[in-house]
Amino acid sequence: MSTTTANLLYLLTIAAFILCCAATPSTAAEQAVSNKDVAKYLTEAKDLAGSKRWDAAWAALEKAARVPDLSPYTKDKIDEYKGYVLTQQHKYAEAGALFEQLAKSESASADERNDRLKKASQLYLRVKQYEKSARAAE
Repeated sequence: MSTTTANLLYLLTIAAFILCCAATPSTAAEQAVSNKDVAKYLTEAKDLAGSKRWDAAWAALEKAARVPDLSPYTKDKIDEYKGYVLTQQHKYAEAGALFEQLAKSESASADERNDRLKKASQLYLRVKQYEKSARAAE
């Protein structure tokens, strides 16, 4: 997979997250945006990522993750965005580990689990961690 294709894939993931939260929300999506602090930090991270200020975007996501009483869905969405930031920083092994962890989330559907494991496997391949890639792909 080319770098351009991988970047497009992750941009689409983030776009889907943003559209999910902007659309008529389901119960889980309402939880993600009902906390004003989380919404503020996610918006800040999105703006910083748009300016390619990856370290600052990461810091905003860390602030969002420290907000008390987050739902599992909200934690997952923050971590998905962290995965995007890590890939933009070319930290593919760290991103792979994060997506592998996300696949184990209690709030992930079967399709989400499969997608996250596929992403983890592809990211591990990029850094030639073949055993981890094969494990994630199982």
